[in-house]
Amino acid sequence: MGYVTRNVPVGHPDFGKAIPCACKIDQLTARRMKKLRDLSNLSGYMHLTFENFEVQEHDTALREIAESAYAFAESLDQWIVFQGGFGTGKTHLAAAIGNRLLELGHSDVIFLTVPDLLDYLRTTYHPTSEVTYDELFDRVRNTNVLILDDLGTESPTAWASEKLFQLLNHRYVHRLPTVITTNHRIDDMDGRIASRLQDGALVKVFTLTNPDYRRNRRSSTTKILASNHITDLSIYQNFTFDTFNWSALENGPRVQHIVHHYIQQEPLLGWLVIIGGHGTGKTHLAAALTHFRLARSTEKIFFVRCIDLYDYLRSALNKESKGLDEHFQQLCNAELLVLDGLSTRSTSSWLAEKLFQIIDHRYITQKPTIFTATSKDLEELDDRIESRLKDRFLCTFVSLGNQHYPSQLRSRHNIIGLPIDGDQAF
Repeated sequence: MGYVTRNVPVGHPDFGKAIPCACKIDQLTARRMKKLRDLSNLSGYMHLTFENFEVQEHDTALREIAESAYAFAESLDQWIVFQGGFGTGKTHLAAAIGNRLLELGHSDVIFLTVPDLLDYLRTTYHPTSEVTYDELFDRVRNTNVLILDDLGTESPTAWASEKLFQLLNHRYVHRLPTVITTNHRIDDMDGRIASRLQDGALVKVFTLTNPDYRRNRRSSTTKILASNHITDLSIYQNFTFDTFNWSALENGPRVQHIVHHYIQQEPLLGWLVIIGGHGTGKTHLAAALTHFRLARSTEKIFFVRCIDLYDYLRSALNKESKGLDEHFQQLCNAELLVLDGLSTRSTSSWLAEKLFQIIDHRYITQKPTIFTATSKDLEELDDRIESRLKDRFLCTFVSLGNQHYPSQLRSRHNIIGLPIDGDQAF
């Protein structure tokens, strides 16, 4: 069973108690850490540690911020705010603090992005919710250490502002250790929240001004992807979650919850199918999912537009390319494949067969795959492909509707004469 009893006399505190065998200590420790990460929502961020936080040799300011973050994890004697632009390492440092706290044995740590927190609170109002609003809000409000990522990215509603104020004010009054990341200026926040974050006696604010490290990482990664002559993600480098307009969707919070839950899995499981009309943001969302995963893993990931895939296959066939089989196998076996614009309309039987071979291989091997398509294109798919997409044990569907994304931007672009071309307009 993995437990032993100590050979001690009657009356000894350990008499009759089962204790873990020495050979099971590492296994039990790993199991305990996994449980703590699941409870804290840090499972998807377990790879973000102080040990792998990258600091350039000459960047003494960033090194000092990282050292202060580590010191905070050791002492928990204040609040800490990481302020800065996209990709400067704010989330990495915040997650590193959480992971360090778990290593030190702290069991009451919660990591949440602010939009996700508000979505969770909203879902508690539903009659079928297993958790009441009071239970969830009380747990977050009173947890020993709360890490709030992306403060300021939430929808600026009166309800959201009030809930965040109630949460932060409670923790401020009771001096509960709190970590916050934001890409907004504190002066631009709700005045009540800003005044508390500017209390120098409790809150230490660090501004990260270093360049976007993800941009450099993306550029090198997309070159690797482009080298297979199938796709180049660099044209979608601005298509991220940060630039996606969730509020333009009728069911934005639900879509956001589903896609975030899918892409943050460790390991990735299942297929995700994003459907919607032309110009609803399918490509933007698919590229954002790809960028998110690329920034957090070393997996072999391919983002492929089906129209480019067909062109590549035709070209490779005509040239009798020796690399066709190699690239074909890369798509079949990639840890994550993103197929944008899934369609078999206006394709030859040979191309349709090749697409089926890729999808069928990934179906048999249960390889994580993301598809985007219109409802009409799904209806006209090869029957064999359609049958695999109907496997609800494997596939999760999200619909972006048929409204152009976002309609207000589309109108403004039309006024000044810029072309609108489906998803790629944004």
